[in-house]
Amino acid sequence: RHGPLPGHHGIVANNILDVATGRTFGLSKRSEVQDPMWWGGEPIWVTVQKAGQRAAAMFWPGSEAPIHGMRPTFWMPFDAEMPGSARVQQVLGWLDLPAAERPTFLTLYFEDTDTAGHGGPELAAVDEALRRSDAWLGELLDGLDRRGLTDRVNIVVVSDHGMSSTSLDRVVVLDDFVSLDDVEVVDINPTLGLYPKPGRDEAVYRALKKAHPRLKVYRRHQTPKHWRFREHPRIPPIVGVVDEGWQVLTRATAERLRARGVTVSGQHGYDPKSPSMRTLFVAAGPAFRQGVVVKPFENVSLYNVLARVLGVRPAPNDGDPKVVKRLLR
Repeated sequence: RHGPLPGHHGIVANNILDVATGRTFGLSKRSEVQDPMWWGGEPIWVTVQKAGQRAAAMFWPGSEAPIHGMRPTFWMPFDAEMPGSARVQQVLGWLDLPAAERPTFLTLYFEDTDTAGHGGPELAAVDEALRRSDAWLGELLDGLDRRGLTDRVNIVVVSDHGMSSTSLDRVVVLDDFVSLDDVEVVDINPTLGLYPKPGRDEAVYRALKKAHPRLKVYRRHQTPKHWRFREHPRIPPIVGVVDEGWQVLTRATAERLRARGVTVSGQHGYDPKSPSMRTLFVAAGPAFRQGVVVKPFENVSLYNVLARVLGVRPAPNDGDPKVVKRLLR
């Protein structure tokens, strides 16, 4: 299966080791981010383009790599310095193209709420980031209005995760329980992705299994069923996660944060059942039902919804097909 779940598509964390090649993926490694080797599955823009339509990505994970041999017709390498207004104007510019060149599917991404939330979700900076994002969305809607497109465009506003408030009073220190010489720590906080050194598997697993009441640790093939996070070979042999609002850090990192006076922060990546990980979904346009609140669903189900709206045949995927009927007219 090459569905939109990490256990199927292979983007299993922000930092990944591919044992087969010895290569590592990280968000700051542009050459890896742009390499299709990492990106399994089929993004919606590829589905759209296979059907003969055009797509445009104003930033989106995966849009910098030629997946199935194709990038979006229009795309830009991620640049955090690009102001939100400029992003909106670029999307409107793509909509101004002649009909034959105009994309039918466009993405737009703002990271302000994420950046602010990592300082701590309770802080005023998060409200300011929400106000900025709201204003940019307003610019987009005004631009559609001026072009007479309001009744023809479907808009989906979605976020990839929530944010939980953390404090240095709630930290599990990894090297209190295992020697860092015994493991390669590929991924840490609030999840753990560990590769024990040869012959140390059992010892590392045993040491961490009962290390701390706030830390849950699993062998890869025993991770919780609802994660659906077992199949992909890039999932590390030992996987862990701390409870909502907790952090797992090395002693060096914890001390560095203390020295810098960073006592409070925000984190995401906890168990998907954690209430604080829930997030936003709002949609409007001719394809969507109006004035309804639907019961919560997983955001991987949106792929099928978007495929239906765009009139393209979805690739096999992990989404719940029932969500399509719930959302669309």
